[in-house]
Amino acid sequence: MNDYDKKFKLMYLQFFKPLAVFSHKYTRDLELAEDVVQNVFLSLYDSRNHLKIHSSLKSYLYRAVYNQTMDVLKRESRKISGIHTDEMVQEEFRDLMEEAEFERKIQVAIDALPQGCRNVFTMSRNDGLSNKDISIQLNISIRTVETQISKALKLLRERVYTILAFLLLFFELNP
Repeated sequence: MNDYDKKFKLMYLQFFKPLAVFSHKYTRDLELAEDVVQNVFLSLYDSRNHLKIHSSLKSYLYRAVYNQTMDVLKRESRKISGIHTDEMVQEEFRDLMEEAEFERKIQVAIDALPQGCRNVFTMSRNDGLSNKDISIQLNISIRTVETQISKALKLLRERVYTILAFLLLFFELNP
């Protein structure tokens, strides 16, 4: 198995179930939803040599599953709960894209933290390490770990407020 195949398998394992649940919300048929997701991954694998993804991978996958789900529903002329499917799905999809964009902006804010601060923060929040474990691994005092985490949270809080203010303004101008 080459490196691409290994990465593809990891991506498949990470995203298959959440994407199937996402598609299932609209198809109300788990087998059909899984088929949709399987087809998206198959198409992605088949086009691996010339595919260019210009957004986050998560956003791309959800958009592809959304499009494929809508194609299947249109072909089968299904309506869900008497509500116009396109409008309902488009609204939920917009919400999902906004969430993905917000997560991306948070990650950019984390990446912009000073290196030491970022390392301590990610070890604490992403890796779930205790302050003591971090201090041992980095050979710094527990107090330094606490200070770095506080500094990271303060900087992130400032950046998140800026992001939220921008998003609120954007959505107020573009209802």
